[in-house]
Amino acid sequence: TLNYAYEATHRSYADTADVSENKVQAKIRTSLFEGLFGSMSYLHADRQAHNYNGANVWLALGSAQSNDFSGLVKFYEASRLRDEVKGSVDYSPLPNLSGMLSATFRNDSYPKSILGLRSNYNFSIGPDLNWEVNKSLNVHAYYFYERYFFNQNDIYWTSSTCNSNGVTQNGFCNGLWNGKTTDDSQTVGVNLEWQAI
Repeated sequence: TLNYAYEATHRSYADTADVSENKVQAKIRTSLFEGLFGSMSYLHADRQAHNYNGANVWLALGSAQSNDFSGLVKFYEASRLRDEVKGSVDYSPLPNLSGMLSATFRNDSYPKSILGLRSNYNFSIGPDLNWEVNKSLNVHAYYFYERYFFNQNDIYWTSSTCNSNGVTQNGFCNGLWNGKTTDDSQTVGVNLEWQAI
């Protein structure tokens, strides 16, 4: 399957009033053998923040200038490129027993953001099992592992020192600061459904 989607978002009193996004996705699904299916998909999305201005909110409040740093772009309104790959294998060896293993990798970058979130990625993988013991009893269990990576830029300033990455702003000499963080998450769940009558 091939899919294209266009999305437009309008916000009032925001740093950017109009955001548009183009998404293109390709997916293939096939039967590997009886009871076993596999699928793979790729998505590319290009989100554009039109006429971004960090002072828009302050101007709407009647302030003459913004207290935000120039170059700091709010990530949920910023221009963004996204690439996403998904894969899954599902198997049903018995009519009352089925399972699926799925994995997703998503990579985002913010090409117009000098400060704030520059890039991030997310990876997740896990099995999902479902067993219908009988017509009145069903068991569902799953495990999910996720890893998040964030790459962010910020600035520090001082009136007495300056480094090679310094830029002048508000009368101070600023230095560039970069932080990279990784977070892991694991989720386990078991669900039991019983219909007594």
